[in-house]
Amino acid sequence: MLFLAGLMGMALVGATVFISVDGGEDSEDAVLPDAPQDTNISGFITSGTLTDEVISGSDGADQINGYDGADTIDGGSGHDALYGGSGDDELQGGAGQDTLHGEDGADLLLGAEDADAL
Repeated sequence: MLFLAGLMGMALVGATVFISVDGGEDSEDAVLPDAPQDTNISGFITSGTLTDEVISGSDGADQINGYDGADTIDGGSGHDALYGGSGDDELQGGAGQDTLHGEDGADLLLGAEDADAL
């Protein structure tokens, strides 16, 4: 479990994740590299915060919850489950059979070629 200022938490397994957290007047980026012992597993579970985030998933099966704020979430490839939370969110499923839940707010849900559930 990783804790950063402005970020609730993350469980990461075998993926490179880029997270931008809007801190008001500035922003913070975190880059989390692959864990060598987990190279046979890909995907992660993460939640955003009360502010606006840009969250990009991995090539595996990700579960991403934007929580509050106007979030931009890209699941990447893999069979992903994306949850916008409250706020006006943009959810992009990418390749794979994805499930996108806009939840509260005026959300934009973008599937891809595979059989996505919006």
